[in-house]
Amino acid sequence: MIAKAILIDCDGTAAVNAEGIHEEAVRHTLHNMLYSQGRTMDDENFKTCWTAELGKGIANFFNAYAGQLPQEHKEALKSACAGGADEFEGIYEKHYCDFVATGLSGLKVRKGLGSLIVQANDQNIPVAFISNAKQAILEATVSALQLKGRVELIAGMDTVMNAGFAPKPAAGSYIFGCQLLNVDPVDCIGFEDTKSGVQSLVAAGVGTVVFCRNDMTMLVDDYVSHHSHVLIEPDDCMRGVVNEHFANRAGRGMDFARVAAQGPSF
Repeated sequence: MIAKAILIDCDGTAAVNAEGIHEEAVRHTLHNMLYSQGRTMDDENFKTCWTAELGKGIANFFNAYAGQLPQEHKEALKSACAGGADEFEGIYEKHYCDFVATGLSGLKVRKGLGSLIVQANDQNIPVAFISNAKQAILEATVSALQLKGRVELIAGMDTVMNAGFAPKPAAGSYIFGCQLLNVDPVDCIGFEDTKSGVQSLVAAGVGTVVFCRNDMTMLVDDYVSHHSHVLIEPDDCMRGVVNEHFANRAGRGMDFARVAAQGPSF
């Protein structure tokens, strides 16, 4: 495929281990709030809710988590966080940004994706990071990955919504990104690691979607198997299935089959 823009989800896709760092930041914030009210967290319950709401945004997770707590825990959380999801997200955001800014978070770029971004820069192909994370969180992550200077567009959930578009799993996030880049979605390649993210790319009409396997594989395989332009990437974004499906396509832009042969990321 010859692509005119690259659209990349951040957490779990580009920043392959970011979800675990976000998870610990959220867990830490919730633990402190409940502990301040004399309550403890049920770790199994937290993990179940976190997995179910993954990719839908921190505010959505908070509301879902708070909504299924026993009444006494609901009241404790309300006392500790009277401002609800907005207040919680602000506290969590500061904790996360402060931590990744130290350089000690261990955030890693998915193997092969770094090379793709460098090659795109060399050929003046725009790269966009589009996420359901808030803008400040997304920028902190991209900076920690040392990719900020290589990305043309960084669009978090609040930026997307403030522009009047619906975030993932709706099509709005990627339609918004394509409009800002002045490209047709069908001419783009998108990378995602969750079902909601894949749904967003498909709904936006993105020409080729690469699903990057992580822990959510079993939840999305059945969905992506019904869409011929959704490719399941088992290990390395730039090898195997991507090389197979993007070879021998004509047009202007980046030749992904050639990039696939370049080897591992920087």
